[in-house]
Amino acid sequence: MTDKAYFSQQIRAHESSIYGLAYSILKNEHDAADAMQDAILKAYGSLHTLKDKSKFKSWMLTIVHNTAIEHLRRLRPTVDIDEQYDLAAPLPDVDHETRQTVWEAVQQLKLPYREIVILFYYENYSTGQIAAMLDAPPSTIRQQLFRARKMLAQLLNKEDFDR
Repeated sequence: MTDKAYFSQQIRAHESSIYGLAYSILKNEHDAADAMQDAILKAYGSLHTLKDKSKFKSWMLTIVHNTAIEHLRRLRPTVDIDEQYDLAAPLPDVDHETRQTVWEAVQQLKLPYREIVILFYYENYSTGQIAAMLDAPPSTIRQQLFRARKMLAQLLNKEDFDR
């Protein structure tokens, strides 16, 4: 398989994760699409630097993270969100309304908490992998994840979710 075919296949396979991460940082559909497109171009130009093809997704998400942060610095932050995408991880025992409520609460978190929650719970990365992606110590990621959980519990009125 050629590099071009491999790259195209991997981008298609991870498109929702790539867009989801960009959207979680930028909070705007159009900005996320722009950042995603820029990240894909950067990644294609740097494909030769990817040593282990099994790590494509985390490599790509690192590029998306950095590109989205660059866009965020250049753009005026926007608060208005016209559309919400149900990017919640499939939870068979939780109904759609609950997943949507949790997703909306996650979207209320500020960076970096929102990003870490998405990478940990929705993309299933370990704290060590997230630390490598964000170039931060694993202890910092664990601490931010702990704080994010506390913030989410407050946002969700924990007693509403007890069974």
